[in-house]
Amino acid sequence: MGGNYTGDGFVLGYTMGCSDSSGYVSGYGLAPAMDVGEDLLQMKFTFDPLFSDYIISTPYSIRI
Repeated sequence: MGGNYTGDGFVLGYTMGCSDSSGYVSGYGLAPAMDVGEDLLQMKFTFDPLFSDYIISTPYSIRI
């Protein structure tokens, strides 16, 4: 990707959902959400010369 997304990272997460209110999914343990869904998280990396390290911010999170 180019343009405004140059140098950015993206993470796609998937949640299977749960069959009961405890949050437990058989074979997977505790699930972070009760419904099936996908989330796309954009990560912006900004270099901090004071600490010689990167700062990561997450300007967008999209529920798919």
